[in-house]
Amino acid sequence: MSGATDVKQVGNTVRELIGMGEIHKAIDLLIATGFGGHVTIGALTTPIVGGGNGTTIDISQPAGILNISNDSVLIPVRFKVECEVGGVAADDEIDEILIAADTTQAVDGIDQTTVTPEQVYNMRGDLGNGIAGRVSAWSGVTAALTVAPVHTIELDRAQHHREFGTAVGLQITRFDLLYEPKHPPLITGASNLGAAVFVDWAGTVAVSGFAQLQFVTFPKQWVYAFQGD
Repeated sequence: MSGATDVKQVGNTVRELIGMGEIHKAIDLLIATGFGGHVTIGALTTPIVGGGNGTTIDISQPAGILNISNDSVLIPVRFKVECEVGGVAADDEIDEILIAADTTQAVDGIDQTTVTPEQVYNMRGDLGNGIAGRVSAWSGVTAALTVAPVHTIELDRAQHHREFGTAVGLQITRFDLLYEPKHPPLITGASNLGAAVFVDWAGTVAVSGFAQLQFVTFPKQWVYAFQGD
C-alpha cells in the first residue's frame, strides 16, 4: 500500500476506536505509527521558574506551552510535574500546580528572546524529532504573551498548604502532580485558530520545577471522516 493509503487506514481506525470508546487503544496505535510526542521542561539539575517570578501563577507567563496547529487534535497521555518548593519564609504558605487548555486559540505573540524553545520528540525513537509540525513547545516565559491565554478548561491542579509553626525555617517536602487521564479530552480549537495547553506552577515563596509531557496528535479530520468515505 502507498503511504497515503496507510495514513488513511490509520485515520479511519483511530476514528472507529474513539467512536467505540476505545480511546486508549487509539492512543497506542497513534504512538506505534509515529503520532506520539514528548516534551521535557527543565534539564538535569536546572529547573524552570514558574509563573514569571515563580510566586504567583501568571497565565500570561506560563512555565510551559504546547501549541497545537489549527488542523490538529492533541490527546494528553501523561503529564508529570515535579516542583522544588522554596524555604518557608512565614507560616501558612501555599504552592500550586495548574495544567489548563485554551480551545479558543493557539498562542500568539511569543517573544522568542524571553522563552526557551523546547524540542518535541517522537515517542517512536526511530523517528527522531518532531511530529509533522502539529505541536510546538516553549518553556520559561518571562515576558507576558501579546495575547493573554484563556483557560477554557482546567485539566488538573494541585495545591500544597504548608504550616510550619514558626516565622522562618526549611520544611523538606515533596510536591508534584501526575495527570494521566482515564478519559482524556480531545483538545482542538473550535475554529481555525488552533489551541494550546499550558503548565504553570508557583508558590508563596518562588517555586521552580520540571515537567515531562507526553501526548498524541493527529489531523483534525480523523475525528470526523475522510472526504469521500
